[in-house]
Amino acid sequence: QRRVRILEIAQERLKASGRSDPRTIEAFDLLMVHGLAPNVVAEQLEMPVQSVYVAKSRIAERLQRLVEEVEAEFDEEA
Repeated sequence: QRRVRILEIAQERLKASGRSDPRTIEAFDLLMVHGLAPNVVAEQLEMPVQSVYVAKSRIAERLQRLVEEVEAEFDEEA
């Protein structure tokens, strides 16, 4: 339950930061959260399949950093 909450907070921060293109976040979400195939995501978002993979990589990296930050904050509060 703690991990789920940490991930939710990290995702909220990612979206609120404005540092990532909303389409990039949507591509990541469709691919990783909803489990759609890369070619399906590419077709839905009208982008090249390669761009879907790049989006996945970039968002995963940013999300990992945000998860680490939120985990540190949770640990400080404990």
